[in-house]
Amino acid sequence: MDSMESIEKVFRFLVNRGADITVRTPEGDNLLQLAAKHKNWPVVELMLKRRASPYEPDSEGFSVIHRLAEYTGRNLSALFMLFNKTAVMTSRTPSGETFFTACSKTWKHPCGEIPGSGSKGANPRLRSSVGDTALHLAARHNNWDIVERLVEHGCDLNEPDSEGFYVLHRLAQTAQRRLVWWSSRETPEDTLFRTLLNKGTNVSVRTSAGDSVIQLAAKDGNWKIVERLLELEWDLNELDSEGYNVLHRFAQTTRQTQVQDDIFFSTLLNKGADVSVQCRTSDTALHLSAKCNNWKIARFLAHQGCDMNQPDSEGCYILYRIAQEVDGCRKDR
Repeated sequence: MDSMESIEKVFRFLVNRGADITVRTPEGDNLLQLAAKHKNWPVVELMLKRRASPYEPDSEGFSVIHRLAEYTGRNLSALFMLFNKTAVMTSRTPSGETFFTACSKTWKHPCGEIPGSGSKGANPRLRSSVGDTALHLAARHNNWDIVERLVEHGCDLNEPDSEGFYVLHRLAQTAQRRLVWWSSRETPEDTLFRTLLNKGTNVSVRTSAGDSVIQLAAKDGNWKIVERLLELEWDLNELDSEGYNVLHRFAQTTRQTQVQDDIFFSTLLNKGADVSVQCRTSDTALHLSAKCNNWKIARFLAHQGCDMNQPDSEGCYILYRIAQEVDGCRKDR
């Protein structure tokens, strides 16, 4: 008997013997909230089946579905299916706000039982104390199985989280998954980007710092994502919030890109990337590639006619960089 099975049996035994399931901690948390806070999903499931309300925020301002959205220890999409879609998602207060928007303004106070909560359905639009929905939390924690479930429940994809990021931004920053669009080799796990597009996500959304989706992907070195994003229209010469464009980021790459570098470089040029554009410190892509010993990209850039006799922002010429990094140069021959 494993420990989880033992806990479930003990829980059922105690309840059947008269243990009060309505008890609360000194902080005001009930058993369902306490179990969710400690990621004790078997007890969460037992409490939900006993019609415990998943709507009420706990003492830290999180609902059960928020806790589930943050958890990445294992695949919990099956547990998520316990949360059914309800009419409460569209109910509004007399002032025109959704119930949960109004509730989030006074989130420190328990919301109590919600009309219609006779089902086990947790509202995906319920917000944490800082205004994040379960969709925001799941995306922030790279819990993409839950994101997919929430998207199917009609959650708003075009609303930023409390840190100014949209779901598409979080996905662009994710390096752990294989994200491939429109590929004959596409698998169910590789379709989230396309699903977001089909559900109406706005690809032009920017972070609070002003970065676009493609700039975030380039900043995080997710070149496979950048490659797919290039199928859309972008201003590739625009500098991001740190003063670099996509070509500048590619020139500074020091690890394997997972794309075919020469074809990717040609695609950037064909899509309008200008090799003469300078970053915020007045370095060109050629300067940046030399600073990072990225001699393969340096050769590509030199082949495009970049000025090799212009010093970089530190006063060094490209030949200086090569002279200082003989080993790095040899490795790329």
